[in-house]
Amino acid sequence: MNCMSLESFISIGGIPARLTGDNSLRRIMTSAAFYPFITPPASGAVDIRLDESVAETEFDIIHIFDFQKTATCTFGKKGTDYHFVMQNDDGIMLRMVSDGHTYARISRCPDGTWLFFALWMAFNLFGCQRESLSIHASCIVHRHKAILFLGESGTGKSTQSRMWMEAFPGTELLNDDGPFLAPCNGKIHVFGTPWSGKTPCYHNIHGPIKAIIRVRQAPFNRITPLPTLQQIGAILPSFPPAFSRDSFLLQKVLSLVSALLSETPVYQLECLPNTDAARTAHDLLFPEP
Repeated sequence: MNCMSLESFISIGGIPARLTGDNSLRRIMTSAAFYPFITPPASGAVDIRLDESVAETEFDIIHIFDFQKTATCTFGKKGTDYHFVMQNDDGIMLRMVSDGHTYARISRCPDGTWLFFALWMAFNLFGCQRESLSIHASCIVHRHKAILFLGESGTGKSTQSRMWMEAFPGTELLNDDGPFLAPCNGKIHVFGTPWSGKTPCYHNIHGPIKAIIRVRQAPFNRITPLPTLQQIGAILPSFPPAFSRDSFLLQKVLSLVSALLSETPVYQLECLPNTDAARTAHDLLFPEP
């Protein structure tokens, strides 16, 4: 295959994808983030084409937001297609169009971080139709079970993951920012992804979930189970915010949340940034016999 027509297969969050493109695809597939997710060709893979010329199209705007202070993002819909545009003050632009089921087309862009984010949006659109979706969380694996720490940026999600790894040898970090949740063998599993925030942690593995913990800073350490309505309020903001503004996507998100809450306990951890907070949560989740 010549350098202008590259092809690779990857699987993220249980979603197989066939990616085609030019040298930008080569840079992505050889990156530390995406390389672990390369798989053999798979039937039923969604089709993602990079470096395509995506025509400017008017669409109904659903949500506008900023990306890392480098781009203004516009998410919208026209007919059955979802549109996503990233643009900065210098006129640099990335366009994506996807039906959310079978294909996505992403235009050329010199900024690799934009392209990584567009791929995140594409996989979330594909996943939303399949009840597979990214959640903003730091995730560890302890005794073969995953624990997800949720919270706004700066509340201590990554700190709690680190405290568990310090306090309990054998605990491993699965992903520090954007793992995927997806059904697997009748249960919701958490999957590693190429999107792990500032922490390079890219594991192509998945496993069952022990608990979800919403982190809240406090001058003491205390963990309590959340009532059902508060569970929804704790989890829902951690899914892609733009999707909650589209009625169809929101129903898919709520369906995943319902399945998740039916089998996974949700707690609030009021805590200090120390290993005693990790022990407080550990003693509840893994009581000694």
